[in-house]
Amino acid sequence: AVRAEKTALEEDFQKWISVFGEQDAFKPGMVTVKNIKKGWGNIAGVRIPIYEGADFGRGDYDLYSTPLWIDMAADRMEKALELDLLAQVLDEQVRLLSKELRTTTQRVNLFEKVKIPETKANIKKIAIFLGDEQVSAVVRSKISKKKLQNNNDNKEEK
Repeated sequence: AVRAEKTALEEDFQKWISVFGEQDAFKPGMVTVKNIKKGWGNIAGVRIPIYEGADFGRGDYDLYSTPLWIDMAADRMEKALELDLLAQVLDEQVRLLSKELRTTTQRVNLFEKVKIPETKANIKKIAIFLGDEQVSAVVRSKISKKKLQNNNDNKEEK
């Protein structure tokens, strides 16, 4: 949306850009960025910059000797600069979120493709071991019971 707004502003500039060529009319430095205000936000645990505005400065010019369109041109230049600054901050947000998405995707893939299958295999081994131990315990208890019974039978015969 910001890029579309910037394109529309540039198309509007095309209608009267030729007046910028007037001698000594619009000079470099007539519109400058004094301060860029950024805050910080949080999206899904990622700290991102948020554009909060900018302060612009205007160069000194004689109101009587400069054309009337200078003020309108300066306003539009400020708007264009503001859209550029906003686009830069939005690009930085996208870059930071893309980086975090890549990291998260790598972690998800690690768990889905490596750790979860390893854990399932280990659980299966543990279940087999516990089953074997249970069978072994049952067998030992039966052997012990039989020995006790044999010992009791031998004592009764005497």
